[in-house]
Amino acid sequence: MRLRRIPEAKAAVTASELCLKEPLEMKGRWREEANGKPVYLEVGMGRGAFIIGNALAEPDKLFLGLEIREEMLYLAERKLQREMAVRGLFEYPDNVRFLWTNAKLLPELFEAGEIDRIYLNFSDPWPKAKHDKRRLTFRTFLEQYMILLRDGGELFFRTDNEKFFDWSLESFAESPFINLSVDRNAPIPENGVISEYEARYRGMGNPIFTAVYKKGEKE
Repeated sequence: MRLRRIPEAKAAVTASELCLKEPLEMKGRWREEANGKPVYLEVGMGRGAFIIGNALAEPDKLFLGLEIREEMLYLAERKLQREMAVRGLFEYPDNVRFLWTNAKLLPELFEAGEIDRIYLNFSDPWPKAKHDKRRLTFRTFLEQYMILLRDGGELFFRTDNEKFFDWSLESFAESPFINLSVDRNAPIPENGVISEYEARYRGMGNPIFTAVYKKGEKE
């Protein structure tokens, strides 16, 4: 989904109290920031529909949305503001943060075991073979997720791209992750919250492919 440039986005994100501009300073402090809540991270949150919807639906969890493009962050914050207006909220929820940074910096953002759950929703499939290392399910990323997740922590993977899904399943199979489920025609989650990408692809009649994994040792 092509995104046009938004000239005012960078200044707006820089001034935002919701978007953490120096998230690396939070390394080792996320448990304290969560104040006892589980820490859930979406890597590549896009326009924020998924992370915002879940944060509003589940106030007992801290949701972190990581995104590198300021246009996405800009649109996500405005989406949250619209949702707040509908709900009569005057302050940002205390259980959602946006991280303005690159997924390559995950090891510098979190200490080992700081995350309870990771979401990979409709990540860029990088279809060219020479770009496989950029895929968020490439082995080097999986190694990082294993370190950052707590023992028993979960990873939820969701896409409409079957080739990318099959390639990712093979990548996970070569890792220590334990597979909990695979679904090649997944229903909408029980709470009804989906990303803007999923809404678009479902509207096109595309099946949604999902897999859930757990951090642990294979027998």
